[in-house]
Amino acid sequence: MKERLARLVGEGNVFFDFHSINFGLDFRNVIHEVFSGISIVVLLIGSAFHAERLHRTDDIVGLELREAVTRGTFIMPALVDGAPMPKADAWPPELAEIAYINAAPLHRGREFDRDTERFVRDMALSYASRVGRTRGLNIIRFPDGSTGAV
Repeated sequence: MKERLARLVGEGNVFFDFHSINFGLDFRNVIHEVFSGISIVVLLIGSAFHAERLHRTDDIVGLELREAVTRGTFIMPALVDGAPMPKADAWPPELAEIAYINAAPLHRGREFDRDTERFVRDMALSYASRVGRTRGLNIIRFPDGSTGAV
């Protein structure tokens, strides 16, 4: 997913937590700084994802999501390979609203290209609808000729 997003919106426009934080830096400070310029957070929920871990203050995903919610950043969840969306009561109270976001299905394998194309298209449309504009957003042209904005 990271590579697909980077191809569509540019490598410098994709932040991928552990891979984007240099060794020796306090990830709390980096996330706080980086999230000041982020418009969209992609949340991948796979079979190993447990919302209960987000109750820990040292969990990097929880820190990222809290930062996003605090800043009002658009969160786009994807359910990988049929993973379920955790119920609202599994999330920390300040993140429970994420349980109600309509998450996109994302499958690895033969369906990956189709799913990621639809994911990015819907993400662009939902974000543009949320902010009420497409001006100033990156316009993406998909293989089928349709466009989206991120």
